[in-house]
Amino acid sequence: ESLAGPPLAGRFVATVSADDAASKPAPDMALKALRLTGVEAADAVVIGDTEYDIAMARHAGIAAIGVAWGHHPAERLLDAGAAIVVERPADLTGTVLGLLG
Repeated sequence: ESLAGPPLAGRFVATVSADDAASKPAPDMALKALRLTGVEAADAVVIGDTEYDIAMARHAGIAAIGVAWGHHPAERLLDAGAAIVVERPADLTGTVLGLLG
């Protein structure tokens, strides 16, 4: 619900939560987002702050970027399979673009 309100209203093609599909670390939410958007796993990235986010991405065949300002420390995100962990929000866009090539 928070993504649907200001200031983010209209900025997302689709949103998926545990109300819509099996919860993380199952891949169901990520796979549903791919189906809803028509994006292939190779052209997507999951950005997460927990090992469960990273595991969901891995199980769905999607690259994962960890963010160090969330719930789990960088080492835990890397151990879960994150391709990289971003330390600052300002670096996130460049990291996503670099990972997707």
